[in-house]
Amino acid sequence: MSDKHIASAIEKVINLESGAFHTLWDNLTTNQRQVLKKLAHGNSPYELPISAGSVKRALETCKL
Repeated sequence: MSDKHIASAIEKVINLESGAFHTLWDNLTTNQRQVLKKLAHGNSPYELPISAGSVKRALETCKL
C-alpha cells in the first residue's frame, strides 16, 4: 500500500467522521478546548492561565 493510498484513506475517514468530531468539540468546556489545543501543539496545558486543578479536571474529563 502506497503513501498516497494511506493519505486518501485517512482523508476519507476524517470526512466521514467530521460531524461526530464537531459535535464532541462543541460539547467541550472552554478549559477542555484550551487544554486539547495546547496538547495538540505539543505544549504543556499547565502553561495556560488557568489553575492546575482546572487543567487536571479537563484532562480527567477528556480521559487523557
